[in-house]
Amino acid sequence: MEMPALIVDLEDGFVDLSLRMDAPSSDGEIGYRFEARALYDCKHPPKILSQPKFSDEDRSKWKGKSVTGRVAIAVSEEGDVAQARVVSASPKEAAEALLNAAKQAKFTPRPGCGDLNTEVVFSLNQ
Repeated sequence: MEMPALIVDLEDGFVDLSLRMDAPSSDGEIGYRFEARALYDCKHPPKILSQPKFSDEDRSKWKGKSVTGRVAIAVSEEGDVAQARVVSASPKEAAEALLNAAKQAKFTPRPGCGDLNTEVVFSLNQ
């Protein structure tokens, strides 16, 4: 028999706490089990743990130049950038640097939420 669950709101999701009562054993004893499982709030985007970063090589290559662009990314349930595609890049030759930087981002995991499609906007003015 399952007792009513208690849902605890956390910063990055929820925890479902429940107390389960087992059927009486042959000697009449009733056992209880406490269970906790993580639930994730799929309605809100994950938090970014690691910002997209240009490599040292790309940073020195574009030093003193203005680089801007947008990269479409798919964030996996594990929080990794699973796919990335340059939407715009100025100058166009900076597209590969933008793509590589976007792939470096890391987000909080959200098991059960599926991939999240979003965009990263870059503006590097040195």
